[in-house]
Amino acid sequence: MTVDRIDELASIPGVEYIKDSSADAVLLTHLLQEYGDQLGIFNGADTLSFCAPAAGAAGAVWGAANFIPELTVELYRRLVVEKDLDAARAVWDKIWPICHILESTNYASAVKTACELAGVPAGPTRAPVRLLDDDTRKQLATALANAGVTG
Repeated sequence: MTVDRIDELASIPGVEYIKDSSADAVLLTHLLQEYGDQLGIFNGADTLSFCAPAAGAAGAVWGAANFIPELTVELYRRLVVEKDLDAARAVWDKIWPICHILESTNYASAVKTACELAGVPAGPTRAPVRLLDDDTRKQLATALANAGVTG
Protein backbone atom coordinates (compact mmCIF):
# COMPACT_ATOMS: atom_id res chain seq x y z
CA MET A 1 0.00 0.00 0.00
CA THR A 2 1.40 3.38 -0.91
CA VAL A 3 1.71 6.32 1.46
CA ASP A 4 -0.75 8.25 -0.74
CA ARG A 5 -3.30 5.45 -0.39
CA ILE A 6 -2.86 5.41 3.38
CA ASP A 7 -3.28 9.20 3.45
CA GLU A 8 -6.52 8.72 1.53
CA LEU A 9 -7.75 5.99 3.89
CA ALA A 10 -6.87 8.06 6.97
CA SER A 11 -9.04 10.89 5.67
CA ILE A 12 -12.18 8.77 5.12
CA PRO A 13 -14.71 9.18 7.95
CA GLY A 14 -15.35 5.88 9.68
CA VAL A 15 -12.02 4.27 8.81
CA GLU A 16 -10.51 3.56 12.19
CA TYR A 17 -8.05 0.72 11.64
CA ILE A 18 -5.73 -0.71 9.03
CA LYS A 19 -3.72 -3.91 9.00
CA ASP A 20 -0.19 -4.09 7.63
CA SER A 21 0.92 -7.57 6.61
CA SER A 22 4.03 -6.53 4.74
CA ALA A 23 6.58 -8.01 7.20
CA ASP A 24 8.49 -4.77 6.60
CA ALA A 25 9.53 -3.33 9.97
CA VAL A 26 10.41 0.02 8.40
CA LEU A 27 6.97 0.36 6.81
CA LEU A 28 5.20 -0.71 10.01
CA THR A 29 7.20 1.80 12.04
CA HIS A 30 6.42 4.51 9.48
CA LEU A 31 2.71 3.72 9.68
CA LEU A 32 2.78 3.81 13.48
CA GLN A 33 4.70 7.09 13.57
CA GLU A 34 2.75 8.87 10.84
CA TYR A 35 -0.77 7.52 11.37
CA GLY A 36 -0.84 6.02 14.86
CA ASP A 37 -2.68 9.04 16.25
CA GLN A 38 -5.36 8.82 13.50
CA LEU A 39 -5.72 5.09 12.90
CA GLY A 40 -5.29 1.92 14.89
CA ILE A 41 -2.49 0.08 13.11
CA PHE A 42 -2.67 -3.70 13.33
CA ASN A 43 0.35 -5.88 12.66
CA GLY A 44 -0.34 -8.76 10.31
CA ALA A 45 3.19 -10.16 10.06
CA ASP A 46 4.02 -12.96 12.49
CA THR A 47 7.74 -12.13 12.48
CA LEU A 48 7.01 -8.61 13.75
CA SER A 49 4.83 -9.74 16.64
CA PHE A 50 7.48 -8.84 19.20
CA CYS A 51 8.40 -5.37 17.97
CA ALA A 52 4.94 -4.25 16.77
CA PRO A 53 3.31 -3.89 20.21
CA ALA A 54 6.45 -2.26 21.55
CA ALA A 55 6.24 0.27 18.71
CA GLY A 56 2.59 1.03 19.43
CA ALA A 57 0.54 -1.31 17.24
CA ALA A 58 -3.12 -1.41 18.27
CA GLY A 59 -3.22 -5.17 17.88
CA ALA A 60 -2.17 -8.09 15.75
CA VAL A 61 -3.62 -10.61 13.36
CA TRP A 62 -1.24 -13.54 13.07
CA GLY A 63 -1.61 -17.13 12.01
CA ALA A 64 0.61 -18.58 14.73
CA ALA A 65 -1.96 -17.61 17.35
CA ASN A 66 -4.17 -20.39 15.95
CA PHE A 67 -1.81 -23.14 17.11
CA ILE A 68 0.26 -21.50 19.89
CA PRO A 69 -2.41 -19.48 21.70
CA GLU A 70 -0.84 -19.89 25.15
CA LEU A 71 2.52 -18.58 23.94
CA THR A 72 0.93 -15.63 22.14
CA VAL A 73 -1.02 -14.67 25.27
CA GLU A 74 2.12 -15.05 27.37
CA LEU A 75 4.09 -12.83 24.99
CA TYR A 76 1.40 -10.15 25.15
CA ARG A 77 1.19 -10.36 28.93
CA ARG A 78 4.96 -10.14 29.41
CA LEU A 79 5.54 -7.44 26.80
CA VAL A 80 2.47 -5.21 27.01
CA VAL A 81 0.86 -5.77 30.39
CA GLU A 82 3.85 -6.44 32.64
CA LYS A 83 6.40 -4.58 30.49
CA ASP A 84 8.96 -7.26 31.40
CA LEU A 85 11.24 -7.13 28.39
CA ASP A 86 13.54 -9.95 29.52
CA ALA A 87 10.63 -12.33 30.13
CA ALA A 88 9.03 -11.30 26.82
CA ARG A 89 12.30 -11.99 24.99
CA ALA A 90 12.42 -15.47 26.53
CA VAL A 91 8.94 -16.18 25.17
CA TRP A 92 9.83 -14.66 21.79
CA ASP A 93 12.88 -16.92 21.60
CA LYS A 94 10.43 -19.85 21.51
CA ILE A 95 8.04 -18.22 19.04
CA TRP A 96 10.47 -16.63 16.54
CA PRO A 97 11.68 -19.85 14.84
CA ILE A 98 8.08 -20.87 14.21
CA CYS A 99 7.13 -17.47 12.77
CA HIS A 100 10.25 -17.41 10.63
CA ILE A 101 9.31 -20.73 9.04
CA LEU A 102 5.73 -19.54 8.46
CA GLU A 103 6.91 -16.50 6.53
CA SER A 104 9.75 -18.29 4.72
CA THR A 105 7.45 -20.62 2.83
CA ASN A 106 3.86 -20.66 1.63
CA TYR A 107 2.17 -19.01 4.60
CA ALA A 108 -1.19 -20.77 4.30
CA SER A 109 0.50 -24.14 3.92
CA ALA A 110 2.71 -23.51 6.91
CA VAL A 111 -0.15 -22.37 9.18
CA LYS A 112 -2.31 -25.34 8.18
CA THR A 113 0.60 -27.75 8.68
CA ALA A 114 1.43 -26.23 12.06
CA CYS A 115 -2.20 -26.54 13.12
CA GLU A 116 -2.15 -30.19 12.14
CA LEU A 117 1.13 -30.80 14.01
CA ALA A 118 -0.22 -29.04 17.11
CA GLY A 119 -3.45 -31.05 17.07
CA VAL A 120 -5.67 -28.14 16.06
CA PRO A 121 -8.19 -29.21 13.41
CA ALA A 122 -8.03 -26.70 10.59
CA GLY A 123 -8.94 -28.76 7.56
CA PRO A 124 -6.98 -29.07 4.35
CA THR A 125 -5.59 -26.32 2.19
CA ARG A 126 -7.45 -25.52 -1.02
CA ALA A 127 -6.02 -26.62 -4.33
CA PRO A 128 -3.55 -25.89 -5.72
CA VAL A 129 -1.95 -25.13 -2.33
CA ARG A 130 -0.60 -28.17 -0.52
CA LEU A 131 0.70 -28.76 2.97
CA LEU A 132 4.44 -28.32 3.47
CA ASP A 133 6.99 -30.66 1.95
CA ASP A 134 8.57 -33.25 4.25
CA ASP A 135 11.78 -31.30 4.98
CA THR A 136 10.00 -28.05 5.89
CA ARG A 137 7.41 -30.02 7.86
CA LYS A 138 10.22 -31.57 9.93
CA GLN A 139 11.75 -28.13 10.55
CA LEU A 140 8.40 -26.82 11.68
CA ALA A 141 7.78 -29.86 13.90
CA THR A 142 11.18 -29.31 15.53
CA ALA A 143 10.49 -25.61 16.10
CA LEU A 144 7.12 -26.46 17.66
CA ALA A 145 8.64 -29.13 19.88
CA ASN A 146 11.40 -26.72 20.97
CA ALA A 147 8.66 -24.26 21.97
CA GLY A 148 6.91 -26.95 24.02
CA VAL A 149 4.03 -27.43 21.57
CA THR A 150 2.80 -30.98 21.18
CA GLY A 151 -0.03 -32.39 19.13
